[in-house]
Amino acid sequence: MFVQLNAKTEHRPELANTLVTQALALVGTQVELASRLGMSPKALREISNGDTRMRYPVQHALESIIAQRSNHQRCIVEHARIYACAAHDAIGHHHPMGMPYREHLRLVVDVASEQLEHVEHMAAAWLHDILEHTQHNLSMLKESFPDDMAVLVDSLTKPTKHAWEQPNDYSARVARRLANAPAPAQTIKLADLLCNLDHLNKTDTIPDRPSALIYVQHKLQVADQLAQGAPLLRERCLRTGSELLERINR
Repeated sequence: MFVQLNAKTEHRPELANTLVTQALALVGTQVELASRLGMSPKALREISNGDTRMRYPVQHALESIIAQRSNHQRCIVEHARIYACAAHDAIGHHHPMGMPYREHLRLVVDVASEQLEHVEHMAAAWLHDILEHTQHNLSMLKESFPDDMAVLVDSLTKPTKHAWEQPNDYSARVARRLANAPAPAQTIKLADLLCNLDHLNKTDTIPDRPSALIYVQHKLQVADQLAQGAPLLRERCLRTGSELLERINR
């Protein structure tokens, strides 16, 4: 929670340290933050350490940096939500379990956000299926979002299946690709897998057992490869998948 904007800080060095720490985490380096504040890195360190009193103009500048970045972070997640939902809605996309696909996206984001540290990664969770299931491509995504976000989403996207490729070989290639994805992407994928497995596990009956068996086995194969993702989600995926296999094989 950010400090109150009109707080008086000249006699509160601990508040100065909090502001500097928050702003530094957002800006990146002490040199860059000091430059934005129009002071030397040494002077900034003295304010942060409480050796020098922080005057109100410096306090106001720090709070502005924090507020602007906070607004940007909230906006990028909301932008991703609107963008993704519109793309899936435009093609009438529904989840195989019958729900509008935007509802599946929301569930994935809810699960993933508990394990993700950065809002850009939460935004990517909204976009995780956009390249695979809609008319949008990587170039279009880069026009609307930072390149690193678009690349993260691309790493979650299944490669094109070759006409000559056997299903098992293709599944193995998909799993290998995801195993090489960045850790945040693996966490998002684990959230996606878990939601899909949960959807199936909550059904009263599994009508097409042979297809369900192949489906669950593939999900388990992928989850097993995602060693860099959130351990809790990976464990839940493997457990839920194992429970489903028991149901299918009864």
